[in-house]
Amino acid sequence: MTDDFKFSESGLYYSIPIAEKEDYIEYIRTLPLNPKPEAFGLHENAEITTSQIEVYSIVENMIMMQPRTSTGKGKSREE
Repeated sequence: MTDDFKFSESGLYYSIPIAEKEDYIEYIRTLPLNPKPEAFGLHENAEITTSQIEVYSIVENMIMMQPRTSTGKGKSREE
């Protein structure tokens, strides 16, 4: 590996020169909190697929939390 080797096309992810611990920590702090797929060598569309799967999971969990039966004269599940 060489210094400043680019791991992604954007150049955001690269190897830094050998340095002190604080320099590595500072570099890590400059990276985005939510990495793009390029950080893992994936295509841009991987983010779309991941987002779709996450939304499906959230909706499925919301449906599972709804009560299945109602008692009394309250509103129905659809209301």
